Amino acid sequence: MSNRRVVRERVLQALYAQAVGGDGLDHIAATLLDDMKVDPEAYEFARTLTKRTVESAAELDAMIERHTANWDLGRLAVIDRM
Repeated sequence: MSNRRVVRERVLQALYAQAVGGDGLDHIAATLLDDMKVDPEAYEFARTLTKRTVESAAELDAMIERHTANWDLGRLAVIDRM
């Protein structure tokens, strides 16, 4: 599973699950990323990307708001903010 595109898809799924379900990042990683441990490099990339994205959420939301004319961030679909 070293294909980074596949890893990014899984990270997007994890981020969506976290945003919609509100579960903690550790629980999300254990359920959605755990099977990736067979490829330690891919697993670490997925964990790091997920963690950094969650940690940067406020900054990313502000960036999105600056580029959306006449749209409140709350009106955007969750997946569009990822």
